[in-house]
Amino acid sequence: LDAQDVRVYFAVIEKILTGNGVPLPNNESDVRNVFRQFLPNPQGVPLENKQQGSTTTITENWTVDARKVVDPDNLAVVVFVQDVGGSKEVYQAARIDVNGKLAVTGLENLIEIEDLNIYPNPANESFTVTFDRTLEEDFHWVVFDQSGRRLLNGDVNKGQDGFKVNTMALPSGVYIFSIGNTDKQYTYQRIIVRH
Repeated sequence: LDAQDVRVYFAVIEKILTGNGVPLPNNESDVRNVFRQFLPNPQGVPLENKQQGSTTTITENWTVDARKVVDPDNLAVVVFVQDVGGSKEVYQAARIDVNGKLAVTGLENLIEIEDLNIYPNPANESFTVTFDRTLEEDFHWVVFDQSGRRLLNGDVNKGQDGFKVNTMALPSGVYIFSIGNTDKQYTYQRIIVRH
């Protein structure tokens, strides 16, 4: 093997997304193996000075982002070794199921937002999001469908204790609401919209 041309790729996928009343591409009832992220990046990790048959340990870490992942308990990582410079042949591949948990950085952060309430649910024209106390930081919120498309998003500022999301532009169906910022991601909540 020409070691300069061989790379290891880690692809994070969601194993299955089910429509649950939300239209999916090509009228499918579910979508399988939805790509979410390459680790550490799309260029992969070069295997330098390795001989065929040798063993190498590579560790990659990833914080699950609720704005990109519908169900963190439905994740898998596909790992493959490929000759990228010559034949493009994939020498070895494996899929590893993982149970992802959304990262919360410290108890203080969990307490700050643990009493997030969304009502009414099901919603018609809008739903309201409230917190147990005023926020101590700025956050970004997202509403996305179960295939991972962002449909609505906005910001909520430090000092606020709630806000309203207009759902008139959304067709009836099941959606995911998440809120976080660059440092903190919090568990998503399902929202049903019925017109």
